[in-house]
Amino acid sequence: MKLLSNTKISILILILITLFTIFFRQSIHSENSIYQNYDATYHALLTVKALDETPISQHHFLPIVSLGDDADKHIRWGATIPDKYGNYYYTSFPLGGFIFPYAVFKFFNLDVSVDNLFIVSSFILLLSVLIIFIFAKDISKYLNPLYDANKPALLVSIIYLFSMETLYSHGYIYWGHSLMQPIFIFFLYLVFKILTKKMKVYNLFLLLIFSFLLGFTEWSGYLIVFGTMIVLIFSSLSKREKYFYISACAMGGAIALAVFILDFISVVDTSTFFHALESRFFARNFTTNIPISLLFYKYWESYNIFLLLLPLAIILIFFDKKAIQKEKIYTLFLLLIIILFGLLENIVMKQHAIAYNFDRLKFLPLFALLMPILWSTKSKAFKQISILIILTASIYTTAQYPELRITKNEALEKNQLFVNNDKFKKECKPCIMGIAPAVRGYTNLLFNRGIYEGVNIERLQNIALKNNKCACYINVRGIGGGGMIQVLGYKKIKIQDIEIFATTRAYNLTDRNWVKGVSRKSTGFFVSNISKNAKKYQVGARVKFINNEIRTIKKITVSANYINIFVDGKPLDGMKVGHPNKIEVIKE
Repeated sequence: MKLLSNTKISILILILITLFTIFFRQSIHSENSIYQNYDATYHALLTVKALDETPISQHHFLPIVSLGDDADKHIRWGATIPDKYGNYYYTSFPLGGFIFPYAVFKFFNLDVSVDNLFIVSSFILLLSVLIIFIFAKDISKYLNPLYDANKPALLVSIIYLFSMETLYSHGYIYWGHSLMQPIFIFFLYLVFKILTKKMKVYNLFLLLIFSFLLGFTEWSGYLIVFGTMIVLIFSSLSKREKYFYISACAMGGAIALAVFILDFISVVDTSTFFHALESRFFARNFTTNIPISLLFYKYWESYNIFLLLLPLAIILIFFDKKAIQKEKIYTLFLLLIIILFGLLENIVMKQHAIAYNFDRLKFLPLFALLMPILWSTKSKAFKQISILIILTASIYTTAQYPELRITKNEALEKNQLFVNNDKFKKECKPCIMGIAPAVRGYTNLLFNRGIYEGVNIERLQNIALKNNKCACYINVRGIGGGGMIQVLGYKKIKIQDIEIFATTRAYNLTDRNWVKGVSRKSTGFFVSNISKNAKKYQVGARVKFINNEIRTIKKITVSANYINIFVDGKPLDGMKVGHPNKIEVIKE
């Protein structure tokens, strides 16, 4: 144990343990692995590829999801908004989480792949662990200069490495929350230095820069910055110091928000942008009908046995009054308030924190306060119990990791064989493509295309006609959350076949208002809105149905995709004259 007193040796051990966790996860991963929240990884990869394929003059480094080919434009993707070029942008998260991997991939000329993004995530993990080691070590020194600070710092780092959330969300799952971790931990370390030392000019500039980076990377960064401003008010700093540090925080956060808003409104419609922000907030905020108890359960899933260190530290503070001086406890309390402001975002946006595990990563810096507290006591029992908890939890999470959020499905490998099939590439490469479920990054990257989502064959036919292109309808089924699919086959739709089909039959829709494209309540039917139909169906023209009944067109209404045609006489029987029966215009 004396070896651990040497900081260089402790860091070397820490790097080796970090490499072990990286290679451990890599050894379990395969091409057929499907992870919970895998959509985040593929979304990030899609944005990296889209940023690279589209001119900067168009995307301005915004989170674009439209690939670079002309055929990939004007295709909606989830909750996104378009620009004038037909590119679609994701507005739900700040820019930093996308720009960083793009910059790394671009600088090192890396292929856009899950394995390469894992390398980027592993670098972020190593950086986070080294920073939290230094942070925890300095706190330990601050609380009790007589004890070896390397040991509690190393234990904090082990907690960081072996928490269930780190194993998943600092590995094959990547999102902006992973990138925020080293920024957040260093920010806390910086505030700790400010609270315990006199003001220095470089600390002022660092606080401004990292306040900006927090907001630029993740929404909870703004809450963290706001919490820090409150903490600085109640600190023991002089009024002059408080003024400058609070101003630096406010300026950093304001610049981050201004960059986000101004960059977006320089590319997309302003009202559409703000409406999209509003709708995404209300879709996932605390008003959603999800019990808050589920969020606490999810935190237990992420940190399980490690959470026992929290009550242990509280017991020590209350019952070992001599362990830590009151003014030092107050400093830790101020740091705790900042961490809690970051966690407040998980309550405000609880639906996201429950559905996406990486949103709970920001709990980890709390352990950098807990372990130094537990190590500040003279009681060996507290230290031994804390070590036992950490070892037990680390072994448990390592054993549980392969099964908790990972499934294996050979469909992923078969999908690659399918898209590389020469016949499929020959028939479908020049065509537009569509699928029935929602499209996420995996599907786009699999086909290396923009894909129309939520369409049936007839809807895809209508789109094909408008674009004057053939179409391939891809038959798929879901094999997990986040848009992971299994490709079952495809149907080629030729443009000449679509024209005959669409101009002579009612649209195939049956619901409470329509029967096979014929109105249940009025004397109307509807067809696809294509140029030939617009010319063919005119007021005054006469139409003949399959039952030889002839009617005169009295009224026509037109929408983006359909033409509603109303004829004289009594309501039509959709079962008799609706899709796929022929409708013939006999007089124009």
